[in-house]
Amino acid sequence: MNKIKGLKLYFLVFLLTFVLMIILPLPVSASTPPQYPQVSVSIANRTITSGSAIDLSVEWLRNAAVFTSPDYIEVSLFNVSNGNLMAMYSIPLTEEQDSGSRRFFNNSIPGMILPAGDMILTAMDPLSGAEGRVEVQVISSGEAYQNYRDRQVADGIFYPVSIGLIIALFAVLAILVGRKE
Repeated sequence: MNKIKGLKLYFLVFLLTFVLMIILPLPVSASTPPQYPQVSVSIANRTITSGSAIDLSVEWLRNAAVFTSPDYIEVSLFNVSNGNLMAMYSIPLTEEQDSGSRRFFNNSIPGMILPAGDMILTAMDPLSGAEGRVEVQVISSGEAYQNYRDRQVADGIFYPVSIGLIIALFAVLAILVGRKE
Protein backbone atom coordinates (compact mmCIF):
# COMPACT_ATOMS: atom_id res chain seq x y z
CA MET A 1 0.00 0.00 0.00
CA ASN A 2 2.83 2.35 0.88
CA LYS A 3 4.48 1.48 -2.41
CA ILE A 4 1.36 2.48 -4.37
CA LYS A 5 1.15 5.82 -2.52
CA GLY A 6 4.81 6.46 -3.41
CA LEU A 7 4.17 5.73 -7.10
CA LYS A 8 1.15 8.01 -7.10
CA LEU A 9 3.25 10.76 -5.51
CA TYR A 10 5.99 10.32 -8.11
CA PHE A 11 3.42 10.36 -10.89
CA LEU A 12 1.80 13.50 -9.44
CA VAL A 13 5.19 15.28 -9.19
CA PHE A 14 6.08 14.21 -12.74
CA LEU A 15 2.72 15.43 -14.08
CA LEU A 16 3.02 18.75 -12.24
CA THR A 17 6.59 19.26 -13.54
CA PHE A 18 5.51 18.44 -17.08
CA VAL A 19 2.58 20.89 -16.95
CA LEU A 20 4.79 23.65 -15.50
CA MET A 21 7.40 23.11 -18.24
CA ILE A 22 4.75 23.54 -20.91
CA ILE A 23 3.03 26.54 -19.34
CA LEU A 24 5.94 28.59 -17.98
CA PRO A 25 8.29 30.28 -20.40
CA LEU A 26 11.85 29.20 -19.75
CA PRO A 27 14.77 31.35 -20.77
CA VAL A 28 17.13 29.54 -23.11
CA SER A 29 20.48 30.96 -23.95
CA ALA A 30 21.21 30.57 -27.62
CA SER A 31 22.76 32.56 -30.37
CA THR A 32 21.92 33.06 -33.97
CA PRO A 33 24.68 33.20 -36.54
CA PRO A 34 25.48 36.65 -37.87
CA GLN A 35 23.80 37.72 -41.06
CA TYR A 36 26.02 37.19 -44.10
CA PRO A 37 27.13 40.13 -46.20
CA GLN A 38 25.07 40.95 -49.27
CA VAL A 39 26.61 40.91 -52.73
CA SER A 40 24.66 42.71 -55.46
CA VAL A 41 25.73 42.41 -59.10
CA SER A 42 24.71 44.79 -61.86
CA ILE A 43 25.65 44.76 -65.52
CA ALA A 44 25.05 47.56 -68.00
CA ASN A 45 24.33 45.26 -70.96
CA ARG A 46 23.40 41.58 -70.62
CA THR A 47 23.92 40.79 -74.32
CA ILE A 48 27.61 40.88 -75.23
CA THR A 49 29.24 40.82 -78.65
CA SER A 50 32.93 40.12 -79.26
CA GLY A 51 33.61 43.85 -79.74
CA SER A 52 31.96 44.93 -76.47
CA ALA A 53 32.65 44.10 -72.82
CA ILE A 54 30.83 43.12 -69.65
CA ASP A 55 30.81 46.30 -67.57
CA LEU A 56 30.48 44.81 -64.13
CA SER A 57 29.59 46.58 -60.89
CA VAL A 58 29.44 44.71 -57.59
CA GLU A 59 28.26 46.17 -54.28
CA TRP A 60 29.27 44.43 -51.05
CA LEU A 61 27.30 45.35 -47.92
CA ARG A 62 28.30 44.07 -44.49
CA ASN A 63 25.39 43.54 -42.11
CA ALA A 64 27.42 42.34 -39.12
CA ALA A 65 30.77 43.39 -37.73
CA VAL A 66 32.23 39.88 -37.66
CA PHE A 67 32.92 39.58 -41.40
CA THR A 68 36.16 40.95 -42.77
CA SER A 69 35.89 43.21 -45.80
CA PRO A 70 37.33 41.68 -48.99
CA ASP A 71 39.85 43.47 -51.20
CA TYR A 72 38.58 41.74 -54.33
CA ILE A 73 35.57 39.79 -55.58
CA GLU A 74 35.89 36.51 -57.48
CA VAL A 75 33.79 36.38 -60.64
CA SER A 76 33.00 33.05 -62.33
CA LEU A 77 31.22 32.41 -65.62
CA PHE A 78 29.23 29.17 -65.84
CA ASN A 79 27.63 27.72 -68.97
CA VAL A 80 23.83 27.62 -68.50
CA SER A 81 23.25 24.48 -70.58
CA ASN A 82 25.72 22.14 -68.85
CA GLY A 83 26.94 24.03 -65.75
CA ASN A 84 30.62 23.95 -66.77
CA LEU A 85 32.95 26.63 -65.45
CA MET A 86 33.98 28.75 -68.43
CA ALA A 87 36.25 31.40 -66.89
CA MET A 88 37.26 33.05 -63.61
CA TYR A 89 38.26 36.65 -62.92
CA SER A 90 39.11 38.82 -59.91
CA ILE A 91 37.54 42.26 -59.58
CA PRO A 92 39.55 44.71 -57.41
CA LEU A 93 38.12 47.13 -54.85
CA THR A 94 37.39 50.57 -56.32
CA GLU A 95 35.53 52.45 -53.57
CA GLU A 96 34.79 52.11 -49.86
CA GLN A 97 32.07 53.82 -47.79
CA ASP A 98 30.75 53.72 -44.21
CA SER A 99 34.09 52.67 -42.67
CA GLY A 100 34.34 49.55 -44.81
CA SER A 101 30.75 48.38 -44.33
CA ARG A 102 30.02 49.17 -47.98
CA ARG A 103 32.45 48.37 -50.75
CA PHE A 104 32.19 48.75 -54.49
CA PHE A 105 34.03 46.69 -57.09
CA ASN A 106 33.97 47.81 -60.72
CA ASN A 107 35.70 46.37 -63.74
CA SER A 108 35.01 45.26 -67.27
CA ILE A 109 35.66 41.91 -68.85
CA PRO A 110 36.51 42.29 -72.55
CA GLY A 111 34.26 40.42 -74.94
CA MET A 112 37.23 39.20 -76.98
CA ILE A 113 38.21 36.73 -74.20
CA LEU A 114 34.68 35.38 -73.61
CA PRO A 115 33.21 32.16 -75.01
CA ALA A 116 29.88 32.20 -76.82
CA GLY A 117 26.64 31.14 -75.17
CA ASP A 118 24.26 31.81 -72.32
CA MET A 119 26.14 32.11 -69.04
CA ILE A 120 25.54 32.76 -65.38
CA LEU A 121 27.96 35.30 -63.93
CA THR A 122 28.55 34.66 -60.23
CA ALA A 123 30.27 37.29 -58.07
CA MET A 124 31.46 35.81 -54.76
CA ASP A 125 33.05 37.26 -51.65
CA PRO A 126 36.05 34.94 -51.07
CA LEU A 127 36.00 35.48 -47.29
CA SER A 128 32.35 34.88 -46.37
CA GLY A 129 31.08 32.99 -49.42
CA ALA A 130 28.24 35.47 -50.05
CA GLU A 131 27.38 35.66 -53.73
CA GLY A 132 25.26 37.40 -56.32
CA ARG A 133 24.30 36.13 -59.77
CA VAL A 134 23.19 37.53 -63.08
CA GLU A 135 22.61 35.93 -66.49
CA VAL A 136 24.68 37.05 -69.49
CA GLN A 137 24.37 36.14 -73.15
CA VAL A 138 27.53 36.26 -75.29
CA ILE A 139 26.58 36.29 -78.98
CA SER A 140 29.88 35.06 -80.45
CA SER A 141 33.18 33.82 -79.07
CA GLY A 142 35.89 36.42 -78.85
CA GLU A 143 38.86 36.05 -81.14
CA ALA A 144 41.28 35.84 -78.18
CA TYR A 145 39.21 33.36 -76.12
CA GLN A 146 41.10 30.24 -77.21
CA ASN A 147 44.50 31.83 -76.48
CA TYR A 148 43.21 33.06 -73.10
CA ARG A 149 41.87 29.59 -72.23
CA ASP A 150 45.12 27.90 -73.32
CA ARG A 151 47.09 30.26 -71.08
CA GLN A 152 44.79 29.44 -68.13
CA VAL A 153 45.34 25.71 -68.66
CA ALA A 154 49.11 26.19 -69.00
CA ASP A 155 49.22 28.28 -65.81
CA GLY A 156 47.30 25.56 -63.98
CA ILE A 157 49.69 22.85 -65.14
CA PHE A 158 52.93 24.80 -64.51
CA TYR A 159 53.13 24.48 -60.71
CA PRO A 160 52.32 20.77 -60.39
CA VAL A 161 54.83 19.93 -63.15
CA SER A 162 57.46 22.17 -61.54
CA ILE A 163 57.01 20.53 -58.16
CA GLY A 164 57.18 17.08 -59.74
CA LEU A 165 60.43 17.95 -61.52
CA ILE A 166 61.98 19.34 -58.32
CA ILE A 167 61.05 16.17 -56.42
CA ALA A 168 62.53 14.03 -59.22
CA LEU A 169 65.77 16.05 -59.20
CA PHE A 170 66.11 15.70 -55.42
CA ALA A 171 65.48 11.95 -55.70
CA VAL A 172 68.20 11.59 -58.35
CA LEU A 173 70.55 13.72 -56.25
CA ALA A 174 69.86 11.56 -53.17
CA ILE A 175 70.55 8.39 -55.16
CA LEU A 176 73.84 9.78 -56.52
CA VAL A 177 74.99 10.94 -53.08
CA GLY A 178 74.02 7.58 -51.58
CA ARG A 179 76.15 5.70 -54.14
CA LYS A 180 79.28 7.76 -53.39
CA GLU A 181 79.22 6.86 -49.71
